[in-house]
Amino acid sequence: MTQRVLKRSKIEDLQEKAEKFSGKKSLETDFEVWKDYISKLLEELSIHHVELEMQNDELHLAQEKLAVEKQKYQDLYDFAPIAYITLDEVGIITQLNYAAARLLGKPREFLQSNSIFPFLAEDSKSKFRLIAKNAFENGEMQGGELIFLSHNNERIYTKVQLMVYLEKNIFQEFCWITITDITLQKQAEQALRISEEKFRSYVESANDIVYSLDTDGIFSYLSPNITDSLGYSPEELMGNSFVPIIHPEDVEKCINFVKLVVESKKKQSGIEYRVRHKNGNWRWHTSNASPLLDKDGNCIAYLGISRDITEQKNTEQELRELNATKDKFFSIISHDLKGPISSIVGMLEIFKDTFPDEKKQPITFTYQSAKQTLLLLENLLLWSRSQTNRAKFNPEMTDIKWMLNDIILFEKYVAADKKQITIQTDFHMETIFVYADVEMVKIVIRNLLSNAVKFTHTGGEITIGCKPMENDKLLFYISDTGVGISPENQENLFKIDKSISSRGTKDEKGTGLGLILCKEFVEKNKGTIFLESEKNRGTIFYFTLCTKPF
Repeated sequence: MTQRVLKRSKIEDLQEKAEKFSGKKSLETDFEVWKDYISKLLEELSIHHVELEMQNDELHLAQEKLAVEKQKYQDLYDFAPIAYITLDEVGIITQLNYAAARLLGKPREFLQSNSIFPFLAEDSKSKFRLIAKNAFENGEMQGGELIFLSHNNERIYTKVQLMVYLEKNIFQEFCWITITDITLQKQAEQALRISEEKFRSYVESANDIVYSLDTDGIFSYLSPNITDSLGYSPEELMGNSFVPIIHPEDVEKCINFVKLVVESKKKQSGIEYRVRHKNGNWRWHTSNASPLLDKDGNCIAYLGISRDITEQKNTEQELRELNATKDKFFSIISHDLKGPISSIVGMLEIFKDTFPDEKKQPITFTYQSAKQTLLLLENLLLWSRSQTNRAKFNPEMTDIKWMLNDIILFEKYVAADKKQITIQTDFHMETIFVYADVEMVKIVIRNLLSNAVKFTHTGGEITIGCKPMENDKLLFYISDTGVGISPENQENLFKIDKSISSRGTKDEKGTGLGLILCKEFVEKNKGTIFLESEKNRGTIFYFTLCTKPF
């Protein structure tokens, strides 16, 4: 609003006119002149009064606006999320906002007029003095990191900025401080440092080599344990390509592996390759690798973990050689021993009944020994083939009821009738369809039934049966009333390294491999085998087979 400037002031002008008029002689004064003059003077006074009222209104409005703006500023100061503190030159708090009070954990009223120094950690007091001194002397904004203390004496990490200003009405300088709480940031940094130290400790103490390559295959990091593994210091290889230390026959494979990780942007594992030791020897290594991606998803590095598997490779080679020797040995057994022993068994079976009773016992004993030896050879060959995955596995959907009946008839003829053992069936099914390798199932049932006959007393009973289960399975069982198996022997029945071979009730010998073959063949057909037994009460062997293809 425009204000009117009155030269010499309207009031002074009116006052001068009044004095001139009052100084005239009464004889010279005309009443009408006097009246007109007074009227004009009153009119001018009225106009001046209106102008004064308008100026007063404008002044009052300006004062109200100023008060509103001042309150807004005060509210912004008081309720700002950042802590504000105003100090005088000796560090006395003259003003602070609510954020500052919350930071220090004290009421504003308590903090005002108190020194700031009791709220600073000991290791920050001298630093604050230096920052404040520079701010007051240079008149420039100063900053740094300080540690304050909360009401319960906890350390509060902060970033502060100090700015000095002059309070003109009292001609005194004050310092305005902004305080940002960075405690969480400091805690995160500390946690990160601890994590990095743990990771570095793990990397440096691990047997595996941790390394990184850029996208061109150049080493950018190698863990210190590479010296123990390959003889190189990390500095010798850093900044160089990995290719020169890779066996020539494995270079292409390794390059393709790195490309796969970089291009697929996915973790890859299991590559095996040879690395040249500093002494010139070749060491076998295996690596897992992951890509390091930037914020846009681009691969910027290749992170790998390499493990020395030289001893494992040497062991595998020795094992292959041993397996080759074993295969040759079993081949000799198969061709050079099995044939002649089979012939001997056949001849003894013919001749044993031609001798008179007084001479029959030695030939019968020889026949039984030869037959047992032949069974041992057959079991050895079967076990060898299963261990080297050379046993043919041909699962098919078939009815095995005929096979069960054939095996039962054979056992009755060979052994059960001689011991007057009754073999009963408990099938209750017209057909018994399973999905399995028939030859393997035949060996399982023959072994289990033969064992039942072997360990059942004369006049005992054996039952073989099956019943459906859930999950498309059939449960087969063979129970006997024989000698039973002790708990300690039950634990070791199916273990190759625990040889358990007991003589039967008629002193029959066993090979010790029959049950091991049963377990391997049942599991090969996706089944399970287990038993229940009580000493001198008998045994029940169970095994399951699938009724649908697996």
